[in-house]
Amino acid sequence: MTIQYKHLVSTASPSDAFNLMCQWKGSVWKAIWRGLVLWIILYEAISLFYTFCLTRQDKKAFRKVSLKMNEKMSYIPLEFILGFFVSAVAKRWSDVVRNMGYLDDAAIYVGNIISGVDEETRKLRRTIIRYLCLTQVLVFRDICENVRKRFPNYDSVVKAGFLLPEEKDKLMSYSSLDKITSLGDEGKYCIPLNWAFQYAIQARRDGKIVTDMWCTRLTEEIKKLQNSMQTLCNYDWVKIPLAYPQLHVAFPLITVLQYIFYVGWMKVAAGLLNPLDEREDCLETNFLIDRNFSTSLFIVDNARDDLPELKKDEFWENDLHYSQVNPPLITDRPLVGSAAHARYLLTLIKVLNLQ
Repeated sequence: MTIQYKHLVSTASPSDAFNLMCQWKGSVWKAIWRGLVLWIILYEAISLFYTFCLTRQDKKAFRKVSLKMNEKMSYIPLEFILGFFVSAVAKRWSDVVRNMGYLDDAAIYVGNIISGVDEETRKLRRTIIRYLCLTQVLVFRDICENVRKRFPNYDSVVKAGFLLPEEKDKLMSYSSLDKITSLGDEGKYCIPLNWAFQYAIQARRDGKIVTDMWCTRLTEEIKKLQNSMQTLCNYDWVKIPLAYPQLHVAFPLITVLQYIFYVGWMKVAAGLLNPLDEREDCLETNFLIDRNFSTSLFIVDNARDDLPELKKDEFWENDLHYSQVNPPLITDRPLVGSAAHARYLLTLIKVLNLQ
């Protein structure tokens, strides 16, 4: 689940930072505590070995080696390398969040562009939206373990209502794609999108879409989902080079404080590396699937042609754009542009008159 903490910093009081630092779920403390405990144990073991087991000559050699290693550590640009890794991971994470694929726009287009109240048209609208949701399910089940557990095979997708049995058979019949993916029932994300695309064009031919412009807008929405899902697949397929995530093995050589900052920084970035994982601070993919399916079907079916009657609002005869219960919050520093009070034109006219 996604960890919510916004309520902890809603007042900007001094205690907010303390409350935020004390959170455990999804925190840096939970990410590093095992490694930190192991580091302290090893540190104390080496300290005891140094104190009780080494001779004076051995201690002198040990200190010499330790000082030499500490001196050489400053030559390794850990901050630069770690900063590059974190910035790359943060960009990937933000791109994944932007391309999760909310289908509200597509559902609004389908529900309003494809006109008709007969059963066939209603079935067409619901089918197009279902194919878009099906595409999202097929992609998420290949890149997200939570969704994979929920939909381990096509039969589970059929049971959930995203796919019909005859559609499943047709999907499985495309054996040429099996040679490309080598996975059998995976990697066929483009097929439902192609079906939705063809149905949109067929709706235009049948006159259910009144103009080519609206048909183009609808197909662009379908293409937008394809681009988003392809971005997620690309990020899952092409990883950040492994050398960067493995750099943290050198961090515990300095101090506990450095360990917390360096390894904590690394753990935060590692947590962002796969935002579609099963961890408690990852994105809610199953919720998004259910939400898109139910909301989109509601938009194209139940909410279609169900508009409230046009009436005058309460401000029809009044210029006040606020209720009497909630008067405007007028401050002594209103939101006015910094150059709004400049009078350059009047000054120029006065100068011209003087001349």
